[in-house]
Amino acid sequence: MNTLSKIFLLGLLIMATSCKENNNEPAETPDPGVVDVERLEKEINELLVEDDPDAEVQSMRESADDILKYRIREFPKIWAAIESQPWRLEFVATGSNVERIEDVWFDFHDDYTFEYGSSVGVIGTGKYHYNNDTRIIIMQDDRKDVKPKEFGVTLSGDAMVWVGSKVYKDNHIQMKLGRLDVRSDKLQAAQ
Repeated sequence: MNTLSKIFLLGLLIMATSCKENNNEPAETPDPGVVDVERLEKEINELLVEDDPDAEVQSMRESADDILKYRIREFPKIWAAIESQPWRLEFVATGSNVERIEDVWFDFHDDYTFEYGSSVGVIGTGKYHYNNDTRIIIMQDDRKDVKPKEFGVTLSGDAMVWVGSKVYKDNHIQMKLGRLDVRSDKLQAAQ
């Protein structure tokens, strides 16, 4: 699994906190309302170690940089429906596998930047552009070893669905997001 998949599907880490660490020992039954924050932070820190990008990722990133510059220059409108509030990732479907995600959010800003993370905090940042006419969002992570993403977007009230495109080989991914009043990391800090 490449680094982007690991980072982008961070919510799967939360499910991993209930997995066995040693095959000889039974896994403890986790309290469904409690996240092992220490273990999650350790796994996140391991994922945040930047790798050297391969030639294909470098090529995709160069292409995405040019596309982002063009789209931001030619279609500068910011859509409040995307950036007015953070979004919680609820489900990820990859092929026939559907996973419920508990603690991953995206926060899009009016300067074409975005953040993503969990209750532990911000995991990553990047640039994006959303065009409401084409209903396409392109996202370029600030990490040089993470390939860009492009999704077709369907917005309906407090729900958003992303369908991966083949441009960056994401056509096997679909995601459902729901609007959040407050990001889980800010809510956690307030408590």
